Amino acid sequence: MNILRGFAYTKHGNMEYREIGQGDQVVVFLHPTPSSSAFYDELLPLLDEGKRYIAITTMGYGQSDRPPQPYATLEEFAQAVIWTLDELNIDKFSLFGAHTGSQIAMALAAKWPNRIEKLILEEPFNWNNPRRRAVHEAIHKYVPESSDGSHLITLWKKTKDFPGLGEPPNEKHHLQLFIDQLISNSNEGCEELYGDMGWEGAGPFAMCTFDTWEAVPKISADTLIIHGTTSELARSHEKFLDLIPNATGIRLPSEGNFLPHDAPGLWAKELNNFLN
Repeated sequence: MNILRGFAYTKHGNMEYREIGQGDQVVVFLHPTPSSSAFYDELLPLLDEGKRYIAITTMGYGQSDRPPQPYATLEEFAQAVIWTLDELNIDKFSLFGAHTGSQIAMALAAKWPNRIEKLILEEPFNWNNPRRRAVHEAIHKYVPESSDGSHLITLWKKTKDFPGLGEPPNEKHHLQLFIDQLISNSNEGCEELYGDMGWEGAGPFAMCTFDTWEAVPKISADTLIIHGTTSELARSHEKFLDLIPNATGIRLPSEGNFLPHDAPGLWAKELNNFLN
């Protein structure tokens, strides 16, 4: 099966998406920061046939347009996803989110519970305090352009250190991550809100203002919580299971936080089991 690329026009601009498969059941995928829907190019073909899989690039990232004004909340990012699916004439769907994508997925499932059939959250966490926001301000820092192009080397080295490139590192995935980060490496029109992070920090900024523990009890869909066995974020694993009414959880082998490219076959197996 070949992955098809397209754009959906929304109130705030074009949203990029990738699509593969056919079937009545639709599964939507949201990516980590600072990647794009290309994050799933090598993953979606591993999933069972008979379903329609759609990976959406978050507003402001990849080839999706930047919004007219910088988003301050996860609900705004989630609304853009809903607009995209409305444009594609999709009402109900299952939803997978990884890292930043899991935070947007939580906000969406809490606000539009009747749209969600099943929900999978990979490495969710409550980022809503100043100390945790400082972590993202250090990671997602805007790199000013330099006349000699040395900022490109800085960005290349920065993406090389990102987790989830697989072992050994997947060079194709690394190159795509570099391109996606280069696209979001700008502070034009957003410095007042995002500070030194620039547009790359849009998603992290919003998730650091999100009241996770107030929102997740509103999620009604059957939910799967995934954390790595050595993930620092897994200290919230049991709390998610306690607060989300229909949640189950698994811990997948990891060195640090779990990402699909660390063990793509295992990732696909667990998703197939939950979605079927």
